[in-house]
Amino acid sequence: EEGYQKCPESWEKEYTISEFCGIDKRTRYSDSGGSFEIVNFEIEHDGSLTKRCGYRSLMRLPESITAIWTGNIGGKFCGYALAGSEVYALDLEAESYVKMGDLGTPSDAASFFCYRGAVYLINGIGLYRVSDGSLTHPHGYVPLIGKDWSDAVIGEINEPRNLLNNKGRITYVISENATSFLKTDEPIASIDALYVNGVKRSADTYEISAMPRTVMVSNLAAGDRVELHYTYAEALEGLCGLLSNTASIVFGGINNTRPFLWGGLNAAVMYSSAYVSDHSLAASLEAYPESDALYFPSGYEFLVGDGRCPITAVSRHYDRLLIFTKEGAWAANSSACGIEDFPTMSINSSYGVSSDGGAAMLENQPCTISAHSIMRWTADTEELDECNAYSISDPIADLLDDSFFEDAKVYADKAKSRLIFCSPSLDKTLLLYYSQKRAWVRFTGIDADMLFDAGEDVGFIKGGELFVFDGACVRDLDMLEIVGGFEGNIADFGTSKKKRLTTATVAASGGVINLRIVLDTGVTKTLRIADATPGFVRAQRRITMGRFKSARFMLVAPGSARQSIHSLCIKAI
Repeated sequence: EEGYQKCPESWEKEYTISEFCGIDKRTRYSDSGGSFEIVNFEIEHDGSLTKRCGYRSLMRLPESITAIWTGNIGGKFCGYALAGSEVYALDLEAESYVKMGDLGTPSDAASFFCYRGAVYLINGIGLYRVSDGSLTHPHGYVPLIGKDWSDAVIGEINEPRNLLNNKGRITYVISENATSFLKTDEPIASIDALYVNGVKRSADTYEISAMPRTVMVSNLAAGDRVELHYTYAEALEGLCGLLSNTASIVFGGINNTRPFLWGGLNAAVMYSSAYVSDHSLAASLEAYPESDALYFPSGYEFLVGDGRCPITAVSRHYDRLLIFTKEGAWAANSSACGIEDFPTMSINSSYGVSSDGGAAMLENQPCTISAHSIMRWTADTEELDECNAYSISDPIADLLDDSFFEDAKVYADKAKSRLIFCSPSLDKTLLLYYSQKRAWVRFTGIDADMLFDAGEDVGFIKGGELFVFDGACVRDLDMLEIVGGFEGNIADFGTSKKKRLTTATVAASGGVINLRIVLDTGVTKTLRIADATPGFVRAQRRITMGRFKSARFMLVAPGSARQSIHSLCIKAI
């Protein structure tokens, strides 16, 4: 544990840290240890510090990157990026890229999402499928509008129309012989195909009737099964609103996962898609081979709150969706997804998200950037409808200003159970929060617009250039030296009787560690307390500096090495 052993004034006193905690700026003076500053060190599971690795350049795209997606598809790790108006396929292993196509107009905001083995891009102008080596507009799922309707009346709607296309399918069971008049849900412009008992009919055996919403089919018998594929006479309203969105999330369970879109012209509206079963998708593909699993039914979009505040971020939270605006948070239960009246419940009117996209999921707990603090969201295991939020940014509040909360981005590094924050207001600095330790550190010398998953490593983007942290790099870009630093809180060694320092002991590995001591009298001293030996050492140095009551201790890890610090012990008498 970290702490300071308090003994009678005449006894020897120790200042000992055997497990390093994170930055805490709330107090500068403490007799129980504590970290006032940790720079360019990672906190390990055992509480030791290891100097961060360096980063190197992966590739540079011709223009600034608006959005990026990386992940595994078909067993291969790949990526896609939107830079300017052009979409690129990224090969992170080969550190190369290929231009896929030009969208014509640059986008200020955009989002990639992966759904059922395909990657899509929504950029406020259009929706595009970017995988499979091409850039195309997805046709979407062609819904089965009517199922086993009678030839006499319009039956119940089985699946509503898809905003993404102007197509539909209806199946009928014929009740009378001879010519049948088949009803459609809406007027149609053309018949794409018609099957009777699984056999495709020729075009001279059917026609669109002069009567509204009617198709005439000859030579039918009672009990015949008819399948009609058609194109509607009029497109649906709502497609422009759907395509104006710029943000996305894929959410749901095993049998109802689907994309959700927001950030468009209707800023307080969430566009919900519907899940398509494998059987239904196969039927759509058989009728229209260009179709796919995307299905945004007409009328499934829903308003969040009273519609005054735009949606700023969305996150999964257990079996529900958390939807944030600047003024609060709403929850929607996944069991209700896919119905027209999508239920949303206000769960917190105090903490919203002030930064667009300022939310990330780590260890089943969303993290959000609110107007004045960084929040983690938890839930009572017995009452999942009750959602609570607590601030994790209090220890570093002095490092954050209003502009941070307005433009910061958060990335979840799941491999190391940590959150990473970047913002122009941080002046080439990343803030890292280690979830299990509840500890903050800073990485300096890093100018990042956003972060991304680079496979086994973390990547970041500045303008059009992609960088990656690489464990083999001991310098940034193989040129700039990385200096790791730890500064403890002011340690009190005595109140009525002054002390003298006697020894300093550091357990470290990997290279040189310097110890800087600053007494309350103004006397300072720097000791090279660990040498360049790469293996583990427990180095002790004698100290002579005069009498004092309180002191500050700083550890510095310079040079081209990745030093680790395991403990610090200062003795005084």
